[in-house]
Amino acid sequence: MLLSIRAKLTILFLLFAIIAGFAIAAATSNHLRMQSLIADEDAGLIEIYNLSKLISPLAAENVANAIDKYMIASLDHDLLTYAANTTTELKEIMNAVNEVIPKNDRGLSLFQNIHNRKIGPLHLFQFLYIAPFKFLILSAR
Repeated sequence: MLLSIRAKLTILFLLFAIIAGFAIAAATSNHLRMQSLIADEDAGLIEIYNLSKLISPLAAENVANAIDKYMIASLDHDLLTYAANTTTELKEIMNAVNEVIPKNDRGLSLFQNIHNRKIGPLHLFQFLYIAPFKFLILSAR
C-alpha cells in the first residue's frame, strides 16, 4: 500500500522531532553539568584559599595570587577553550598549594583537605576537553 506524500511527510517530521528532542535534552544536560562543575570549581578555589590561610598564613598570599591569575585568565577565553588556555595558571595554583606546609597540629589535620580540593578544577578541565568529542564518541559506537 502506497502512502501519500502527506503521510510520508508526517512520519518524517515526527522522526525529526524525536531526534531533535533527544539532541536538545543532551545539550541541556551538558550545559547543566558544566554549570555544576563551574560552581564546584569556584567553591573549591575559595576553600583552597581559606584552608591555606588556616594552615600557613604566609603561603596563603601565594595561593591567592595564583587563584587570581587563574580566574582572570579564565575570563579572557571562551568557556569551551579556557581549559586549554589556562593550564599554566592551573599549574601555578597546584604548585602554590604544594608549597603550603603545616606549622602545627591544626594545620596538619587540614592538610589532606586542601589537597583533596585540588582535584575540583580538574573535573571541569576533563569535561571541557571531552565535550567537543562526545558526539564523535557516541556516533562511533
